[in-house]
Amino acid sequence: MGLKIDKQGRLFVAGGSAGTGRVIDVGTGKVIWNYQITTAPSFVNDVVLPRHYAWFTDSLQALLYGVPLGRHGKPGRPSSFVTLPLTRAWDQVDGFNANGIAQRPNRGALLVINSTSGVLFRVNPQSGRATKVDLGGTSLTAGDGLLVLGKLCTLCRTS
Repeated sequence: MGLKIDKQGRLFVAGGSAGTGRVIDVGTGKVIWNYQITTAPSFVNDVVLPRHYAWFTDSLQALLYGVPLGRHGKPGRPSSFVTLPLTRAWDQVDGFNANGIAQRPNRGALLVINSTSGVLFRVNPQSGRATKVDLGGTSLTAGDGLLVLGKLCTLCRTS
């Protein structure tokens, strides 16, 4: 599913319905870590790499999964990941929910698209509190990914 590469040549991979996240050395193809994030019905869909955690979305559960990143972005052991429930304004509906994820340009909150409702949320990575982002009536239904470039955020849609 979602892929992100860090400055050290490590590829972070969201594992879809397998409920996993992986970290792969792009130079050798070797799997560095395999995280069995959940065994519940899930779809680990996308990943973002802010400074302290690699955050993975789950399109079937109102959760984010965080893999701690140490010095030079070194990913933590498989037993070290955390689960962050999405709360407050987050609205889990039938269908695919949390999908695309990015970090706000100011490096504070996370931005998460709910693909079914078309709502973009600002999520506090410490508490999981989700707040709707006012897009002036624009719906991001089928939103699949986010790319933040400077102060601009670009939406990718599914086909």
